[in-house]
Amino acid sequence: MKKDELLKKIEDLSDLEKDQEIIDMIEALPAEQLNNEIIGQLVRAYIKVQNYEKAIEVLKSIEKDEKNTMLWNYRIGYSYCYLDDYEKAEKYFLKAHELEPEDQDIKKFLFYIYMELSKQIKFSEDDLDNQKKALNYALKAKEYITTNDDKIECYSYLAFLYNKFTEYQKAEELLKIVISLGRDDLWIHSELGYCLGELNKLEESLEHYLKVIELEPNNIWALSQIAWTYRCLGKYEEALKENFKALDLGEKSEWVYVEIEYCYKGLNNYDKAIKYYLEANKISKDKNVWLLSELVWLYDGIGKYENGLEYLKKLEKLGRDDSWFNSEYGFCLIGLKKYNEAIEKYKHALEKEKNVKETIHYNCQIGFCYRLLEKYENALKYYLKAQELGKNDEKLNK
Repeated sequence: MKKDELLKKIEDLSDLEKDQEIIDMIEALPAEQLNNEIIGQLVRAYIKVQNYEKAIEVLKSIEKDEKNTMLWNYRIGYSYCYLDDYEKAEKYFLKAHELEPEDQDIKKFLFYIYMELSKQIKFSEDDLDNQKKALNYALKAKEYITTNDDKIECYSYLAFLYNKFTEYQKAEELLKIVISLGRDDLWIHSELGYCLGELNKLEESLEHYLKVIELEPNNIWALSQIAWTYRCLGKYEEALKENFKALDLGEKSEWVYVEIEYCYKGLNNYDKAIKYYLEANKISKDKNVWLLSELVWLYDGIGKYENGLEYLKKLEKLGRDDSWFNSEYGFCLIGLKKYNEAIEKYKHALEKEKNVKETIHYNCQIGFCYRLLEKYENALKYYLKAQELGKNDEKLNK
């Protein structure tokens, strides 16, 4: 069969999508009838039947003659791309782009490849090397944007990365561009709401969280974020309303109970604050040092020193032994009229404290305990120390 007739038959079969017939026909040809154009058609057919390994094998057979052509690099890059071997695909598409820099299809593949390379990289919060690598691939993808859809996809992903890396201003800028391009879904408003919250733009953040709820009324995460934002704005009643919605939807988490407690504390309702802290503590099973410390502070603050002491002992078992812990322990013991024990705790707090204001306070508390024990010389010693450190008020001078 003459070359022109063969090419015409291949074209007709291709139009009918009979690619396996093309493969069988070309592979049956004697070697003297084969040339690079015919072999190129064989590659094309292998690609269309998704036999990318065979396509690469055939392409390699004509590499010496064709490696500097756009079509050869495009086809081998395409095959590697569909085998998810993006690093090899990148190499060949970059060569194709060098040969034909305005080709839109090549740009589309390079965009896709760099996005996939970025998404493949796993990184932790402190893994700066991989964070940088993921970001650099995404920024390379940005260079090959050809459509608004590409821009929306790339800018959204870059914003996601910047939020992960706590570069919130960069994330905010990109997310707002994406919205201006028409993206208006749950993800974009969630991401921008979070970003603005981290930038302390709370009112603006709230607008986007409320948009999430418009799109998905029972989104528990958004309800919790709205509650957190209201609480940060000092709008405790509004925050409670959203937290209780989350509870009703089944979000009985440590986070929600703590947020409810914060609100009641802000409203000076300490009994209810303690109630919800206790719920949170049930979940943490007496293992959350911060929670236990808050319970101590609340109980001591309302004069329930026996309860405060109970949680101080739990903290002690978990190993807390800093200045705050010892001073709070001392305060609780004063409430229980155990002045000698209180003195020892405040002395221990002094050993660990570097802040002058707190040091003054601890000296005064020790002096106060000694005075109640009628050990006036000892009391005077600590009052004078407080005075030396800068304490000088009417109460001390008396």
